[in-house]
Amino acid sequence: MKLTPDILSPRMLRWSQMLNAYDFTIIHRPGKKIQNADALSRLPLETPETDIPSPPEVLFLEELHNPPVKAGEISQATLREPVLSRVLNWVLKGWPESAKECRIFYLKRHELSVHKNCLLWGNRVVIPEVLRGRVLDELHISHPGIEKMKSLARCYVWWPKIEEDIENHVGLC
Repeated sequence: MKLTPDILSPRMLRWSQMLNAYDFTIIHRPGKKIQNADALSRLPLETPETDIPSPPEVLFLEELHNPPVKAGEISQATLREPVLSRVLNWVLKGWPESAKECRIFYLKRHELSVHKNCLLWGNRVVIPEVLRGRVLDELHISHPGIEKMKSLARCYVWWPKIEEDIENHVGLC
């Protein structure tokens, strides 16, 4: 078994545990010995003669100047919300033996991490209660239906009872 450093973020620890299941050896191979990859990286790219504009309904996140919630807002709301601020503190400093009032977070404690004072569950941002309505409105902006809205939400955000909140939100539409 490979040794794991003592100090790792929860995300790095999960990667380390996953990779420890495999027996592998890393060998350096100089770039000039990788002909196929080297040749492909040097091929010229064809430039289109005309720029075809993207359809207006395609949303590029890079062009999103006014996102529904910003990291700073999520961070501030997380610190103001009693349950999430407690969970944030536990993720940073260590969990108690049990956390009955935060059971759903306690069960996910090994998958939670913090980035810029925002709680993350895997790659999803944990949204504080005061911001959930704005997130639901954004997810529902194109009226995708319950299942597509749940699928979209699963890619980016999470909070307790999110699926129930999505069903209620779509039901009011």
